[in-house]
Parts: sequence; structure tokens; C-alpha cells
Amino acid sequence: MGLDLVITGLIVITAIAALKTESIRSAIIFFGTLSLLASFLFMLYHAPDVALAEAIIGSGIVTLLFLIALRQYRVYRICFADERGFLDERGRINADRAIWQIEQEQITKSIEKFCLARELEPQLVVSGRPVAEEADNPNYDIVLSRGSGGRLEIHGNEENALLVEIVFFLQWNHSDLDIVVHELEEEP
Repeated sequence: MGLDLVITGLIVITAIAALKTESIRSAIIFFGTLSLLASFLFMLYHAPDVALAEAIIGSGIVTLLFLIALRQYRVYRICFADERGFLDERGRINADRAIWQIEQEQITKSIEKFCLARELEPQLVVSGRPVAEEADNPNYDIVLSRGSGGRLEIHGNEENALLVEIVFFLQWNHSDLDIVVHELEEEP
């Protein structure tokens, strides 16, 4: 009797997590997990045929179809690069970079808000590699870095229509932020 209450509780928690997450990919995974938990509950109530159907169709096939459909969904890749050593040799954040980390978190939240409003899935990457290397990396839509004087430098392709929108959005939401844009030319 107790195991069914535990599984029911996990189903409720998973459903709430699926509804509260801002990431579509996470919501799909939570719903797949919910379906798998439901199949365990069906097994517990001696309905193996229903449990098997729920596990295969609900948890497996439907989740897989949603994830495949999500591939068609536009992922916007943003890199935070710091050539001055954002990470130390052990991969931890340098203590003197704490202010940049706080600013980065605020900027990250703003960019996530921007992307979600445009039905984009934001993918944020923090890199300790030099900005020039990351700016040339075709895997990123934009590269952000901290320039001299604490400026936020945004490196992006001149063909990227969202670059201008992001700059205006960040200036509107962070009026105290000094932003410099470096438009990269498309290679022939």
C-alpha cells in the first residue's frame, strides 16, 4: 500500500516539474518520466498489459516523437567566453571573477527570457577559451565576453537577424550596461 503512494507522489512531483520548467526539452523528459511512473503504478495494480502499453507508447514512442519534433525547434547557442581565464586550471571560477559571474547570471536570465519569448531554446555555454577562437566557432549564434572597462562585448555574425534585437533587449533591461557589438563577416 505504501509503494503506490510513493509512486503517486512522484507522479505529482514530476507533473509539477514538467509544468514549471521553462525548457521544452526538460518538459518532454519530465512527461516521459511521468508516463514511466504511471506504468509502474499499473504493474503494482496487477495490470501488466496496460503497464506495458503505457511504457512502450506513453513513455517510449510519444517521448521519442516529441524529442524528434523538438529537433525542428530552433536552438539559439550563446557562448560566454573569457580569454583572461574565467576558469582556473582546476576548472573552477576564479575568485576575482565573482562580479562578472553575477553580471553573467543577470545577463543569462535576460537572454533566456528573450529567447523563450521568441520560441527559441537557449543553449548557454561558458568557455575559458579565447574570445577570438569562440567568435569564429560556427557552433555559436553569438559569443559574449567582458571587455576592458567592464563592457559587455557581443560577437555575432552580421547575417544574424537576432543580434540587433538582443542588443536592444539587453540595453533596455540593463540600462547601466555598456555594450559593444563586434559584427563578424560571413566567410565566402
